[in-house]
Amino acid sequence: MPLAPPPASAPVSPSPYTARSSYGAPSYGAPSYGAPSYGAPAGGSPYGPAPTAPTPGAAQVPSQAPTPAPYGRAPSPAPYPALDSGAIGPRNALGLAALIVGLVSLVLAAIPFAAFVAWLPALGAVGLGIAALVSKRSTRKGQGIAGLVLGVVAFLLALIMSIVSAIWWATASIEAAVEGAGFDASGEPYDEGTAQDVQVVPGTTEGHRADPFPIGETVEVTNLGEPYLSITIDDPNLDADAIVAAENEFNETAPEGSSYVLVPVTVAYHDDASSPGTTASPWSDVVVSFETADGLLIDEDFSVIPQPFFDLPDLQPGETGTGNMAFVVPDAAVDDGTWLVNVGWQAEFHYAAK
Repeated sequence: MPLAPPPASAPVSPSPYTARSSYGAPSYGAPSYGAPSYGAPAGGSPYGPAPTAPTPGAAQVPSQAPTPAPYGRAPSPAPYPALDSGAIGPRNALGLAALIVGLVSLVLAAIPFAAFVAWLPALGAVGLGIAALVSKRSTRKGQGIAGLVLGVVAFLLALIMSIVSAIWWATASIEAAVEGAGFDASGEPYDEGTAQDVQVVPGTTEGHRADPFPIGETVEVTNLGEPYLSITIDDPNLDADAIVAAENEFNETAPEGSSYVLVPVTVAYHDDASSPGTTASPWSDVVVSFETADGLLIDEDFSVIPQPFFDLPDLQPGETGTGNMAFVVPDAAVDDGTWLVNVGWQAEFHYAAK
């Protein structure tokens, strides 16, 4: 009896899970049959797309997964975004410059003689202030306004101070010229009976260039009518070349046709009526020059000589000092020349040359 075929069994649905190979590795690319699970996309696995099988021979690129922060350390915060420089208002450079220049010009304008130039920075402050106000890049106008105001005030102050300084200087100069010409401060001539400052008392002569005092005569000089100085020029040494050369080897030799002349001068200081009790400095109060017949003045030569007059100390009232003065005088000019004595640049007189 023939055997009946076994009953047909129902087809077995494939597992929704990926089939595994004989070695336990997942079988890539095996299709899934059957209806998709609820909520899963049609034709796909409910657990997402299956991994793609690597292409044989292709290089494997490691994944770029983010590195987790070490345990216990907070992740670094993201850097702050850079500030937009356009969000900050522009600095008012012109206004600041106007303010500084205005302050400087105002200080200069307050100083009497500096006011003559203070108007220059004042005008600069005005210009900078105006430029700051009309500039479209500047949003802050306060400094520009302050610089403009300071510049205007400094300019006006400088103008006023310049006028006042000029008037004062002109007045002082006129008064000095008037008094030097023999007038008092009011412009009136000095009264002949009124004592003037420094005067030469006439002796045997008037002491003029054409009528000089003789050598050896003491000339009296008064101040405000009171005895001030007594000055005496004694016989000069008209050929002192050897003395000057022996005193110091570095002294220059007198030019051909000229000779060193040593003149002894004595000064006795009585007192200064304009400032009683003060000292007198012979080297500055008494200046001697040699005047030739044609009016040429020969000043003192400061070679190293014995007992120089310029080394005399200051004199107290009642003291006397004597010293030598050196001159290089042309030999042909000695006979017709004179010694010109200037006292404090206020009085002068002449001595004969020899």
